[in-house]
Order: sequence, then structure tokens, then C-alpha cells
Amino acid sequence: MIRIFLVAVLLGFVVTPVLAQESRQVFLKNVFVSGGLSLSGEAADETQPIVTLWGVKPIDLQKVVATEVALERNIDGRPVNCTVKKWQSQTNAQAQCIGGNEVDLALSLVEQGYAMADRSVIANTIFENLYTDAEGKAIKAR
Repeated sequence: MIRIFLVAVLLGFVVTPVLAQESRQVFLKNVFVSGGLSLSGEAADETQPIVTLWGVKPIDLQKVVATEVALERNIDGRPVNCTVKKWQSQTNAQAQCIGGNEVDLALSLVEQGYAMADRSVIANTIFENLYTDAEGKAIKAR
């Protein structure tokens, strides 16, 4: 019985930090865009994480510059608040980010036709219909 208790306690110490890291909020200031769908900036803990927008993927690699310009317009020099969906390393995360003007940055890129919904990520989430509907409207607008 004591062994089971000790194993449970040890698992708690190992699993709890990992779970906490999965849902971490990252607030970035002095944000810059790189690679079309990636952001970097200064976080409160003085790191400079690279955040890739969750739920979308690029449409055309030749339009990376146009995508970056659209994303920079949505950020407009303001801080960005990101909810981390998945950490890929200590400083690299996939996250859903909201710009200073309360705009979902990934959804905005889909609406403008610069990115497409990543169905493998958004399937069965509350964002699935929102992202796929925005994608459909962007396709019809072309």
C-alpha cells in the first residue's frame, strides 16, 4: 500500500509540470512575425518563445511575405496573448493567439485567404466550424 502511495506521489511530481506547461498562457510584447505563421517577442519570464499559430497551415509558400504583412497588420504593434495548445520544446509552442485588437490571428488569416484550416488539429474542437466556414467564404471570395 505504501508503494502505491509513493508511486502516485512521484507520478504527480512528474506529470503535473508537464500538464501545467500544456495550458500555459504566453503574453508577448514587441512582437515580430517570421516564416508566415510564426511569432516571436518578449515574454514576461524574459524568454523569447517562438509561437506558431495553432489551427492553420500555409496555403502557398510563395505568399509568405504577404501572409507576414497581413499578420503584422492584425498585430498592429500591440501585445499578443497566446493560449498554448502544444509545446514542441522549451521555447517553441503551437498556440491560439489573440491580437491587441481582440482578433484571433489565425482565424483572421483564414478569412483573408492567407492560410487554411488545419483539419487534423481543429477536428472535434469548438473552433472547427468557425475555421472551416471562414475558409469556405475566403475560397468563394476569390
